[in-house]
Amino acid sequence: MKRNLFQIETYKTKKKEYKTMTIIIENKKHECNLLDDGSLDTVIEIDGIEHRYNGEFVFHYRNDDGSLKDEGFKELCEMAIDNDERHW
Repeated sequence: MKRNLFQIETYKTKKKEYKTMTIIIENKKHECNLLDDGSLDTVIEIDGIEHRYNGEFVFHYRNDDGSLKDEGFKELCEMAIDNDERHW
């Protein structure tokens, strides 16, 4: 499956870190946003559809400081796109 990834942009505020990314899979463009990266769950939005992952699952995608790795964000987005037929 052909995949193109555009640069992940990270924005930080005093309380939160936001990530955005555009990914193209099989010539279909998807807009991905990190909405909430809390201790209980992580919420990403892809094309207006929210996907929630629990903290234990997302633990493997984090840096030592607890923040979500760029590669982890990319993998979560790809997984959501691949497994949710609303994105096909």
